[in-house]
Amino acid sequence: MKNLFFFLLVVLSGSSLAQQFDVEVIVFKRNIAPEKVGESWPNQLPPLNLDDAIRVTTASASEDIGSENTTAQLQARGINLMPAEQFQLNTQYEALKNHAGFTPLAHIGWRQNSLDRDVSPQIRITGGQDYTGRFLKNGAPVQQSVMDVTTDNPDATTAPKDALFELDGMIRLYVQTTPLVDTTFDLREPHRRERVIGTDIADDEHETAIEEDNHQDSGQEASTVQFGHLQEVKKQVQVDEFLKAYRLEQTRKLSNNEVHYIDHPLMGLLIQVRSL
Repeated sequence: MKNLFFFLLVVLSGSSLAQQFDVEVIVFKRNIAPEKVGESWPNQLPPLNLDDAIRVTTASASEDIGSENTTAQLQARGINLMPAEQFQLNTQYEALKNHAGFTPLAHIGWRQNSLDRDVSPQIRITGGQDYTGRFLKNGAPVQQSVMDVTTDNPDATTAPKDALFELDGMIRLYVQTTPLVDTTFDLREPHRRERVIGTDIADDEHETAIEEDNHQDSGQEASTVQFGHLQEVKKQVQVDEFLKAYRLEQTRKLSNNEVHYIDHPLMGLLIQVRSL
């Protein structure tokens, strides 16, 4: 009896370790101006920590690069990219694509083993417009002098080493009794801001004005009115374009086969986990 119990324990443990999941993710943005959602947004965010992330997309929505290097990295971590023909959220993707209020930015899927958080890799997802060549990593325009850039991150004033996309971030699925997902994404949007670069003093000299009383019969003498020198100070304002980032950062517990929605005022994610 003791041997049978030990055998069953080994079999059940082995089957648990061998459990796999299909994961499918759609990332989209809301077509709304940030200033209209009633939120207060910081002008600058801490840089994304993506040093350990493996990037799987570099272009527009649903484009799966699957390069040999990326595939090998993922497979070494127990992850295999899913071909687009195996996607099951195509109806949701098309609904977002055809809706005036949304724009899909990425649609990817993969199969992975049941992994602890410490060993499950971060999967980097990028998509949308490519702003490389227009902006620096900190959002300043490339034509702006580095002397005008105030930042605590010296690397931010250099051109990005890789492409600077509208969407950039990571997702990590892991298991702690039930599947959980960590998500961190930046949505970047060009904005304009005014900054004062100096002042002008406009000197409007008003000459002496003389009023003569046309009614000589009244006995009133001609009056003289002196206006002083009026100086108007005008601000010199320069309008700068900059790339502002809006961050989504959430951890969510997932249920098998359910389509989960992670919300943000400017973007959103649809995630489905299917156990095999």
